[in-house]
Amino acid sequence: MNIIEKVEKARELLLEAEDDLIIEKGFCLYELGFTIKNIEETIKVLKKEN
Repeated sequence: MNIIEKVEKARELLLEAEDDLIIEKGFCLYELGFTIKNIEETIKVLKKEN
């Protein structure tokens, strides 16, 4: 698994956690959404460099 795949997997896990929080608590923490956004930007940069 290369670095991009690892970061994409991290994004998938965070999205699952976000969904679980919304279902269980009715909301999602700002920090989690912010982290997902940052990971998505990281993926774009990594893909652009390759």
